[in-house]
Amino acid sequence: MRVPFAILMCFVVLASADVVGKNGESRDPSFSGDAGTTSSQRGDFEFNTTGYMDCEPTMAGSGDGWGQWFVTVLFNDSGHALKLTELGFPCTGPSSDEWGWVVWTNLAQPAPPVSGPESADFHGSYVPEVDDGETPPQVYSYVDLSAENIVVGEGAWYGFGFQVTDLGGQVEAGGVNTWSWFWGSWDSDAPWGRKAVLQLKADFEAVATHETSWSDVKRLY
Repeated sequence: MRVPFAILMCFVVLASADVVGKNGESRDPSFSGDAGTTSSQRGDFEFNTTGYMDCEPTMAGSGDGWGQWFVTVLFNDSGHALKLTELGFPCTGPSSDEWGWVVWTNLAQPAPPVSGPESADFHGSYVPEVDDGETPPQVYSYVDLSAENIVVGEGAWYGFGFQVTDLGGQVEAGGVNTWSWFWGSWDSDAPWGRKAVLQLKADFEAVATHETSWSDVKRLY
């Protein structure tokens, strides 16, 4: 398929680190060089869309120019049910609303939800570690989900993401796909040459066992 030259040039421009909007909006890189601390929490299952935990973004997308939410979708092929314990994302901005982080635990296919962020099975607010001033954002904001009891069944498609209140970290597209909520629908980031940096940790859900007493055994006979 022949791609119009103008579209190709648009994608080349958007690959630049200072472009934060799909309309070409840009901000000058201003990262201070200090990536901050990483989360000390560990999980049986750990995932980052880049392939590297706590990976530093090379680009950024803005909430008003790229997408108000960034999400990704995964398949649980771990052999276990997963209890989600932590989300992480490099971002800047003010506090989110009540849909600041979002999780879907049983999607029908390897695609974004059919409805918007408000259709999430679980959600909550969060406060970015850095309010503004870093382009691209390098400091991760972590959300502790340990008390939320979010369990993803074995063999299920699930998705997660966050609300971009200012900037969200990105890298070049490849491998895992991500989507952004843009103009009232989920728009794939891959055709624009990028993917959002999203991170998740989970523990294998313990399988309940039934302890049988001698009295229980005798009742069988």
